[in-house]
Amino acid sequence: MCFFYNKKLVRPSFMIRGTIMTTNQLMFMYAVEEMSFSKAAQKAFVTQQCLSNHIHRLEVSCGVKLFERTPHLQLTEAGKTLYQSFIQIRDIEEGTLQKLKTDTSSIHGTIRFGTHLNRARIFLIDPFLEFHEKYPDVELDVYFIHSAYTEKVLDEGTADVILGANCTALANTRADRIGEEDIVFLASPDLLKERIPDWDESRKTLTRKELSMIPLTASSNISIMAQNLHRTMLKAGFESKYIFKIEDNNAQMAICKSGKAAMFCPENQLIKADLSCHSEISSSAKLQVLKLENYSDFMSIDLITSAQRNLPTYVTDFCSMIRTYYQDQIQKVRAEYLPWSNNQYYSEITLH
Repeated sequence: MCFFYNKKLVRPSFMIRGTIMTTNQLMFMYAVEEMSFSKAAQKAFVTQQCLSNHIHRLEVSCGVKLFERTPHLQLTEAGKTLYQSFIQIRDIEEGTLQKLKTDTSSIHGTIRFGTHLNRARIFLIDPFLEFHEKYPDVELDVYFIHSAYTEKVLDEGTADVILGANCTALANTRADRIGEEDIVFLASPDLLKERIPDWDESRKTLTRKELSMIPLTASSNISIMAQNLHRTMLKAGFESKYIFKIEDNNAQMAICKSGKAAMFCPENQLIKADLSCHSEISSSAKLQVLKLENYSDFMSIDLITSAQRNLPTYVTDFCSMIRTYYQDQIQKVRAEYLPWSNNQYYSEITLH
């Protein structure tokens, strides 16, 4: 006998409106989501023995073992296969329900979107406002994740789409490269003149020797950009001096505007950016956007999805809106700040 607590059953995050599952299957999905029978039972408002009995019956009906209980709870290969099948069923159902509706305003669903906090601020707000006008009942759930976990979260269905940098398409993923960016250098006029006495504000480049004279703010060394730059400076015989390290680009920009340090950043950080900065010389001073001489390092921007899943149309629509917004804004950045730019990537892809 199975005893349910006198509470409303909470729908797991993987379920959608209208999904039909047996109780055995539902308890299995709770267990996978929590990877703990006790936590899964609490979430489903049943006893742990009740949940365990349902999973046992599912194992018997499938003729396979779904979980290894020791040394800790984990899915067997058969369990992983069953879980992936349920995720695919969810995707097919979401897509089918959407196709049955001609009015997008009546479509319900959720987009599970993974990215870095800094990219979320730049890439998601304006596209989401456009998307929300078309799909008012589709929710956007954003998860902040590291690119190293891309394949895992896509396979598990934790995320439908990941917006990453310098991503490589893995066996079970699709990579849609929406752009490639220059790495640029930002510094206040006061800092440049303080550290480089003969500095000319009309210059657009910086030598490596001059760079070694300037204190920097940056993200931690796990950043691909930071690692590449560090190797370049060491190869040239110079050491960069970092005085403030933090993952938040807004904090880096604030330090840069104060005139205490300079920073490297990808082009996307200049999208709708306010470059006004503190200056003892001018009340209208702005950060200078420069390029490091003889340094060529591009960063790709990629939208990653699972190659094994059929995503609803509203997910692909949102990705298309992100692509269009991003490429339009990068063109504006290039026109305003990067006169030296010879990256033809955007002019080529916008023709298609």
